[in-house]
Amino acid sequence: MRLAASLIVRDEAARIQDCLASLTSLVDEIVVYDTGSLDDTVRLARTAGARVVTGEWREDFSWARNAALDLCRADWVLSVDADEVVSGDRAALQRALDRADAARADVFAVVLHQPAAEQIGGGFANRQRRLFRRVGARWAGRVHERVVYRVDSDPVVLAEAALRIVHRGYAEADAVRDKAHRNLVLGLAEVNELQQREDAEALARALFDVGRSLVGIGQGEQALVPFEDVRTLVAARSRLWCEATDFLARQLLVLNREREALELAEQLGAVVAHAEYAQWLAAQALVPLGEYAHAKERIDRVDRVVDPSGRTYAPERLREQQILIGELVRATGG
Repeated sequence: MRLAASLIVRDEAARIQDCLASLTSLVDEIVVYDTGSLDDTVRLARTAGARVVTGEWREDFSWARNAALDLCRADWVLSVDADEVVSGDRAALQRALDRADAARADVFAVVLHQPAAEQIGGGFANRQRRLFRRVGARWAGRVHERVVYRVDSDPVVLAEAALRIVHRGYAEADAVRDKAHRNLVLGLAEVNELQQREDAEALARALFDVGRSLVGIGQGEQALVPFEDVRTLVAARSRLWCEATDFLARQLLVLNREREALELAEQLGAVVAHAEYAQWLAAQALVPLGEYAHAKERIDRVDRVVDPSGRTYAPERLREQQILIGELVRATGG
């Protein structure tokens, strides 16, 4: 058996059938770990051909994902949520796995498309570590869990023609808030646990999750503190530092603190990988300050908007912004 799909679910009767139907032609095994559904989720999953285990919920996403992972028998595992639909080409996917075996690669980054309530225009896409070799893999993190190995390496980028995922769970604002409330409770518990240890990286990641959850429930001003704390705990210009800097700058923009956001954009621009995104971010600060010519100079340097978390935003929205700022320059003389 080559490839298993692994899911953790709870009360997903309204969505799980579409998810499982999208998987049947791509994987050899579907494993569903149910954490306490009260609806028809378990029956529907079994009817669809999944191997279902009724388990428990321990307020820890990584624990549940590891329980599901331990049930898989295949060489490779694809982690999926019940509110996602998967598509791809089995032959192309098989070739990618064969090449990974030959190269001794462990993890693939899969393109995930996400229409979201917080989107810029038409939503965004990013790459997530969703396809990985079963042996040696474990999940870590109570919230926004991630798959890790003893020796970590950069994931292989999987072609979208071979596999793509569409996540539908954040398409409605109410769903965003509900999940953010849940994640905030879990994140605060994890922060409390980690404060007793000497693991600055893990604590920073947990604080980052708390900040994201606070943003999700509309408490952006309260989110400033955990994002600032992250920046002090990790190395400057590291990936997590860049992500926290971006979130912090965007919340400052919401709070009409454009000068501070602009300063953070300049700091982010010093990281070569994010220099183009930093130009876009700076333009967002300069427009409300009335500095339209400077904003145009910045945003005209941008070909696409990819934030430090890897989310690629709709290109048509960037073009609309460039046109709008250009019109503001012409109307005001700069």
